[in-house]
Amino acid sequence: MKHQASLLLFILTMLFSCSEKIDPSNNYPAELIGSYEVTYGSKSFVGKTFIYINSSSKDEIEIIPYIETGHPSFKVKVAELTNGNFGFTIDEQSTSLGKIEGIKSSGTELSGVYNPTDKSLAYLIKLTNSSVDEISVISNTKTNSSIDCFDKIKNNNETGVDCGGNCPYACVSTESVISVLRGSLGSEQFWSVGFFDENTGLAYANETVSSTLYKTNDAGKTWVPLKSPTTSIIRNIEFTSPQEIYIRADDGIYFSDLGGFSWTKNNTLPFTPFSNRFFYKVTAQQWVIGATYNEMRYSEDGGVTWKNSVLNKSGVTADIFPSNVTQFISETLGYTFFRDGSNGKMYLFKSSDGGKSWSFISQPLSKSITAIFFLDENNGFVVGEFNELLKTQDGGKTWSIVTDLKSSSNSGVYFSGTTGIVVGDRLLYSSNNGSSWVTPDGQIQLGYRQIVGKGKTVYAVAQNSIIKIDLTKIK
Repeated sequence: MKHQASLLLFILTMLFSCSEKIDPSNNYPAELIGSYEVTYGSKSFVGKTFIYINSSSKDEIEIIPYIETGHPSFKVKVAELTNGNFGFTIDEQSTSLGKIEGIKSSGTELSGVYNPTDKSLAYLIKLTNSSVDEISVISNTKTNSSIDCFDKIKNNNETGVDCGGNCPYACVSTESVISVLRGSLGSEQFWSVGFFDENTGLAYANETVSSTLYKTNDAGKTWVPLKSPTTSIIRNIEFTSPQEIYIRADDGIYFSDLGGFSWTKNNTLPFTPFSNRFFYKVTAQQWVIGATYNEMRYSEDGGVTWKNSVLNKSGVTADIFPSNVTQFISETLGYTFFRDGSNGKMYLFKSSDGGKSWSFISQPLSKSITAIFFLDENNGFVVGEFNELLKTQDGGKTWSIVTDLKSSSNSGVYFSGTTGIVVGDRLLYSSNNGSSWVTPDGQIQLGYRQIVGKGKTVYAVAQNSIIKIDLTKIK
């Protein structure tokens, strides 16, 4: 990053040398407006991505970074230079993620440049919030896509797959549907997130030598770092009240009744080690845990004491073990997949008594299933390490392919009515009960690990960001 920023300062200095601004009595060239494929450098994102430049006023433009950068849009003053280029002046301005200001090239007031001959551009800015991030952008390629590629809505003048047209990355999201609540810092990676309501949430990230919990009480506008109770990876975060939080880590279950500021480890689990064990909290007192081959256990007192679940394996001859593919849609009704250790086949079981007993539902699926979501007792979806979205309308007795997701690594699925979200190597959404899917992330893979739904609001965990999706805005 520092090397790219130094190189960019050198390039800007060379371009600005012997150049003076002239009064912007004329509009900047119309071709400046549009999308650019760029080389992006920052603490939170480094690599190839896109930006969009929109018209703001006679001498001002708005630069909109692609969502995966985790950075906000900002305003830029534009003036023609005597050498025929156009210089960028980026004054300090407040954004939703902190203050942005331009880093000035030596001997000038300018922080960027546009060359109308080859339609290339470069700029250097500083983003200040809880820390300081220098962001450098260089582009040698202007695409032909319109701003409609950024709105996720297929308009009448757009054609092709997704939002179509010439947009190379399909539909790029804006805050109307998708917003980045937090980007990662340095080498940290996000693993899990949980929200009690729209305002109160907790996210977990780790680095090679440290782990951090981040707490928000203002819908993700600000995040306060908290000490993690464990160095193991935290897989799930669940609130029962704004102050009461449960987390499942690879080394056990932890509970906080102080909003995450202090934690107590559950030392009454029926087995160790806990890594890769299945755990599901149906209610604050009602827990279900997958033990070992052909075994499930449940607790009715918040994990203090445990009993063996009755497992009705009628029709199953193989030794099977619990997986993390589990969902309870009420305090009594739940579904879980068991895996055959010898061949990987998945067996669906159902509980009607909160996990005290489980019954085999149907013939096994010869697919590696990673996530399940039932809307009600009959209608459900599954995804996994395969391209298709599978659907059942008879409570899991039979499954059919709804559509090809064109993504072979899917880790989460969520539906609210006919609107659905699937995450994995990219994010997909559907507004027609899963019949067709749109990706706001195009072919750029963020490595999504988890999805958590709260009614019409969905939170997705990517390696480098926590993302909020408003399902009411998906058309």
